[in-house]
Amino acid sequence: MPVGSLLEVSSRFLRGNKVDQLLAVYALRQSISSIPLSTTDDSVKWAKLKWWSEELTADPEAPARHPILRLLHHSGAREKLDNQILMRLVSDAVTQLDVYPDADRQSLFERLAALGETDISLELALDGAPMNEDLKQTMGLATGLYAFVAMLLREHSQWVQLIPLDLLAEYQTTSTALKSQPPRKELADIMMQLAEQCASAYQSGFVALPEQELQQIPLHLRLRWHLEARRLGRVGKKVD
Repeated sequence: MPVGSLLEVSSRFLRGNKVDQLLAVYALRQSISSIPLSTTDDSVKWAKLKWWSEELTADPEAPARHPILRLLHHSGAREKLDNQILMRLVSDAVTQLDVYPDADRQSLFERLAALGETDISLELALDGAPMNEDLKQTMGLATGLYAFVAMLLREHSQWVQLIPLDLLAEYQTTSTALKSQPPRKELADIMMQLAEQCASAYQSGFVALPEQELQQIPLHLRLRWHLEARRLGRVGKKVD
């Protein structure tokens, strides 16, 4: 957990073995989701995803060969996660193997929302907590879009090729032009627009929840969304 990361900050407010469980889930997600983004050959990526799919569906009591899977088991997280939710990590990674720029923002938002819903579902499963499907979809978009904006902030030259074509056309630019250093004004404007869309998802979902419904959401998920919304305020509109 890098100092200042969302997980490092939010974990300070958790008790018991919940930190170990979340750390195992976050590490597992990172290990699988990073496979499509690596520079290795596709055959290697497919082999890794096949290995993970076999390990994730193996007998949870069997000796695990990967330290993340051992932590998942010893922390008690594995018994709370069924094979279906774990395999969503693999299927999500498969959909990212050959990702091209979406034709429009709506297609991008739908893809990011699906990825965000997996994240949320994993955390809900650890607490055995239910969530309204409409809220899960809204917050899935907020979570997925936040991750996309964060990637652009960290390494824009690597990810601008995934900016939707209609957004590039709106600012009369290309992904190649946006890779330039220092970053062009058009890139800042595009990121601002994406951040505002993300802020809108937080406002219509998490921020608008009545207090009674808010308290039913697991503590860590609430902390995570608060932190994401605050950091988002540095890029787009302030989210209170």
